[in-house]
Amino acid sequence: QALDFGLIEHVSAPEQLLTDSMTMAREIAGNSPIAVRHIKHCVDEGLDLPLERALALERDYWAGLTRTGTTRKVCRPGWKSAGRPIRDIPAPATTAR
Repeated sequence: QALDFGLIEHVSAPEQLLTDSMTMAREIAGNSPIAVRHIKHCVDEGLDLPLERALALERDYWAGLTRTGTTRKVCRPGWKSAGRPIRDIPAPATTAR
């Protein structure tokens, strides 16, 4: 039912779970480390927040990814900005909690 409602994207059979999990982990690891770090922080910090505050936190993190240039540059691993590697962006200072 969760799949039908759009709450999840995929269901794995028990014997396929490890293989599917590793495939998903490789896909996540192939993304920008900065973007992945921001997503992890956002989920950890926003999990227990009311929806409105969690969405505000998500906007803060998204703004942190976009403030130094285009999102496309930050969200692609290995891209350079003006000939220099894109530096890590610290988590936003927020009072969303």
